[in-house]
Amino acid sequence: MIKAIIVDDENNSRELLKHLIEKECSESIKILALTESVEAAEKKIRQLLPDLLFLDIEIAGQTGFDLLEKIQDIKLDVIFTTAFDHYALKAIKYSAIDYILKPIDPEELKIAVEKIKQKQINNPSLNQLQLLLQNFKQPDSSLAKISLPSIHGHEIVFVKDIIRLESDSHYSIIYLIGKRKIMVAKTLKNYEDILPSDKFYRIHTSHLVNVEHVVRVNNKDNIAIMIDDSSVEISRRKKEEFMLRLGLL
Repeated sequence: MIKAIIVDDENNSRELLKHLIEKECSESIKILALTESVEAAEKKIRQLLPDLLFLDIEIAGQTGFDLLEKIQDIKLDVIFTTAFDHYALKAIKYSAIDYILKPIDPEELKIAVEKIKQKQINNPSLNQLQLLLQNFKQPDSSLAKISLPSIHGHEIVFVKDIIRLESDSHYSIIYLIGKRKIMVAKTLKNYEDILPSDKFYRIHTSHLVNVEHVVRVNNKDNIAIMIDDSSVEISRRKKEEFMLRLGLL
């Protein structure tokens, strides 16, 4: 049984989430406490030592990140709950931590809880919160890191070191500086949504490239040559916009 605390400054939201958890996930989750502020949450966490936080991003003038800063010495998992699809979600996605947008959908709740269960079984030592805090506090996007869930576990790499991504059915193959490649069980669309649009451009149904690693474009064959000498096909309908992005038109 996973012991959990709900942290949200809105009473209705706390009670609704508690009700949904008790209705949909009672066999997996036991709610230890409901708290409405960063200070109250820290006190309860240190007192009760939960396994999991359901954590709102914006809490009475503070943030869920403020709370995580205070409890870095405590190991637990987090599922963020928020009504806002804003900048903080990029850091959350980079860190491969789950979040649920309000109003909370019961099916999304069950999926998020199942992921926590599987993580605790398969990789209980993984600490994604340090990566999350680093990305959230890091103003220099060139130093941003992303957690890639591979068959070997979560591999953390610099975003700037990603040369390109290639679709392979429901998987993506990620090619990195140093001739490394990682296969992840996420679609190319997932990474197109996460990675910075000013750096990464989808030049083909099957290819997403880091424009900073494009060496040249072969106009005759509609091919982009990357820094690792790989050749990537450019869709005809994407060609003009891609050339504009590179400053070649």
